[in-house]
Amino acid sequence: MVSPVPDLDNLTWDHVRDPIYDYIFFNKEIEERIINNIVLQRLRFIRQLQLAHLVYPGADHTRFQHSLGVMHVAGLMASAIIDKLVKNYGSEGLDGYKPEQLIEAVRLAGLLHDIGHGPFGHAFEEAILWDNKELSKIGLNNHERIGSKIYEILGLEEEINKLGEKYGLGEIGTLTKEILAQKPPRARVLRLLRKVVKAWLYPADIIDFLLRDSYYTGTREYGYIDYNRLIMNTYPCQKDNEYVLVLDRKALGALRIYLYSREYMYEHVYYHPVNRAFNKTLVTALRYGDEYFGLSEAVYRISEGDPSLFLKLTDAKIYTKLMESINDPSAPKEVKEAARILIHERKSPWKRVGDDLRIPLLRGPHDPLLLLLRFRDIVEKDFQDYVSRQLNIRYGIDPKDVWVDSSILHPAPLPSITQITRIYISRAVKNKITWLKELNVISFMAREGISPKIIIRLYVNREAYKKVSLTRNIDEEALTILEEALNKIVAGNESISEITL
Repeated sequence: MVSPVPDLDNLTWDHVRDPIYDYIFFNKEIEERIINNIVLQRLRFIRQLQLAHLVYPGADHTRFQHSLGVMHVAGLMASAIIDKLVKNYGSEGLDGYKPEQLIEAVRLAGLLHDIGHGPFGHAFEEAILWDNKELSKIGLNNHERIGSKIYEILGLEEEINKLGEKYGLGEIGTLTKEILAQKPPRARVLRLLRKVVKAWLYPADIIDFLLRDSYYTGTREYGYIDYNRLIMNTYPCQKDNEYVLVLDRKALGALRIYLYSREYMYEHVYYHPVNRAFNKTLVTALRYGDEYFGLSEAVYRISEGDPSLFLKLTDAKIYTKLMESINDPSAPKEVKEAARILIHERKSPWKRVGDDLRIPLLRGPHDPLLLLLRFRDIVEKDFQDYVSRQLNIRYGIDPKDVWVDSSILHPAPLPSITQITRIYISRAVKNKITWLKELNVISFMAREGISPKIIIRLYVNREAYKKVSLTRNIDEEALTILEEALNKIVAGNESISEITL
C-alpha cells in the first residue's frame, strides 16, 4: 500500500474503515503494536459519551474509535504544519528533528492521549479524581496525569524508542511523552506541535470528538466542521523566537462554523437536560461506591507502580457490579439506586422544571471566562441554598428533593482558554505569511453571535414534583425563582456584578 504519509513511506501501511474519515491508516511496524496494547484495547470498553446512549441510542461509540480518529487528524495537521515550517524556515526550523520523527510522534500522541481515562470518562474524574486531595498530592487527579504515569510504568517510552531506532525515527517515544505531558516541552517545535493534539483552539482531539459525537448521536447538523480548510489555512510563524499558529483570514468562516459546532453540541448533546440528570445519578453512585468498585484504590496502586487494577476498570466492569449490587447486601444504597435507575428503569429521578436561566458572559471589561469561573466558585452553593429554601417555603418541597445544575457553555476549549483567548490571523501568499494580526476570539464570537454563557437548570425529584403539580404549576414560576436567586447573589457579590445584562 502506498504510504498516506509521504514522510513515512519507509513503513508498511494498513487501514481500517471509519464512518467519519472513510479510511484511517496506520503503520504496522509501530502504530499497530501500540494499537494492540492493552492500554488502547481497554478503551474499546469505555464509551466516549458516558450515559448519552440513554438519550441518543446511537451513542455507543468508544474512546478507542476516538483515539484512532485523533491519530488520523493529528497526523494530517502535523504533516501540513511541518511542510510549511520547512518551506519557510528550512530544516533548521525543526530544532534538529527530522520531519518523519515529528509526524510519527504527533500521531502516537493522538493515539495515546486518552489512555488515562477511567470508566465513564469524565464522570469518573468528577466523582473520584478532581476533588481528591490525596490523589492531588501524588499527582494523579486527572486523566492526563494518570495516562502519563501509565505510559511511564509500562515502559511504552522505551518500547517506542526501540521501534523508532529500528526504523530510523530515533527516540520518538520520548517525543511522544513530551507532547502529551502537561508541562510544555523544551523544544519550541514540540511546543508548537503539542497544539496539534491539544491546548489549542481547534486541536485534533476536539475536531474528532465533535465530528464523531455528532455522527453517533444522530445530530450531524450540529457537528459539521470543515476541518480540511482549517488545516490547509493554518500556518506556523516565528514571533519573538517562538512559533505560533496563524490562521489565514480566508478561513475565518470555517473557524466560525467550528465555534458554532462546539456551542450547539455542548448545549444540545453534552448538556442535554436528561443526560445531565443521568450523569448526576452516575457520579453519585461512583462517589458513594468508591470502595465497592475499588476506584480510588486502583488509582493509588498506579502511584506504587502497579496499574493492573486500573487497566481492568471499564464501563463493562462497573455495569456488571451495578447489576450484582441488586442482590448484594454489602453494596451501598446509592449504588443499588443507580442500578435501578440506569439499568432497570432507565428513567432519571430528576425532573427538569421550567425554562433554563441563561446568563450571557460577554459583558464587562474582563475575559468572560474569569468571571464565569469566579461565578461558579462563589455562588453555586448559594444558588442551591436560595432556590431550595424558596421551593420549600412556597411549595413545601424538601430541600433534598431540589437540584440546581449549572453548566459552563464556552465555545472555546476551557482548559487552555487563558492562553488562546487571542489567536493570530494573516494573509498567506504562496505559503508565506505577509502580515500578522491578533484576533480576540471573544470579540470574534460576539460579532458572530456566538455567546459564552452559564446555563442554570432547576430539577425536582419526580415524586415531589407529582405531588406539587396536582395543585400548583411550579413550571411557570421556576424561571422567576432562578432569576431572583441570580439577582440576590449578584447584589451580595460585587465581584460578579459585571456578568449581568
